[in-house]
Amino acid sequence: MRGKIYYSTVINAKKGNNKLFPTSNSDWLTQITLFDSKGIARAERLAFVNKDRQLNISVSTTKKIFAA
Repeated sequence: MRGKIYYSTVINAKKGNNKLFPTSNSDWLTQITLFDSKGIARAERLAFVNKDRQLNISVSTTKKIFAA
């Protein structure tokens, strides 16, 4: 947020719901970047986090495995 990293985590994504980051007590705009296991950015999105509503992000691919 505003050019600073406020939260970072490693997740082992699985089919279904995956908790990505905690929500706070305020509304904010965030940049979400997905990295592969080698640390290469593969996808990036901006998202508005509303403290009163749960943020749901859906990710889908056209392939099961992608070449590196």
